[in-house]
Amino acid sequence: MAKKLVMKNSKVYKKVATPVGRLLWMNLVNPKSPTDAMQPNKYTCTCAWDPKDATQQVAIKGLFDAILDVARQAYNDNTITLADLKDNNALSIVKDGADMQDYLTGLLITSASTGADRPPKVFGPVMAQGELSKEEISKINQGDYGRMVINISAYQVPQVKKSGITAYLTLVQFARKGEYLGGSSDGRNLLDDLNIEAANEDEKAILDSLPIQDTPAPAKKETKKEEVKEEVKEEPKDESFNDLFNF
Repeated sequence: MAKKLVMKNSKVYKKVATPVGRLLWMNLVNPKSPTDAMQPNKYTCTCAWDPKDATQQVAIKGLFDAILDVARQAYNDNTITLADLKDNNALSIVKDGADMQDYLTGLLITSASTGADRPPKVFGPVMAQGELSKEEISKINQGDYGRMVINISAYQVPQVKKSGITAYLTLVQFARKGEYLGGSSDGRNLLDDLNIEAANEDEKAILDSLPIQDTPAPAKKETKKEEVKEEVKEEPKDESFNDLFNF
């Protein structure tokens, strides 16, 4: 039989950093709409992290220790376990990714939000460089790597006899780019690169018959002078985003 938890002190909180993982479902430039059904006027962020990642074991332990510390103070019970919190439906901070999306199988999910009047700070890999601008933040995509700083906090809603442990978003740190994760790819995932060199004879005939330009160029007069080929300079690639984060 599950242990019944009774909130004794809902004014308990602790600040902690999550493990580094994949950043998802971000509303960091602007809060959600006031008419949003789930989190109106909220800045939001989710981090999906791997509980088996050896490089993140210190951060993972720190997160769970902070959850238990807050819970044990809030419920005035030093024997509370994570299982007790889950059995009482009192833990919204850590969820199984597979319960949310198939592509998150094997990962754990930590979600946090904050009100429109308290926008979270967002930093790049090097904290000393200061906060990112809204334009820079908008370039962080779903699936990029990063971590959050959250306030793990007890809460109680007497009207519906509900209490538990939740998280409020304080800070997000972008770490590095990652493969786009989840969401719609507008069909790009259905297309492969086209290899014109590998086209068969019929395909080549069709390609050769396509007009290069609307108006044919005038025929050039023959000349005995040796043709001099102009050196074609490649346009420099746009590295602005990489330069932004000192990659």
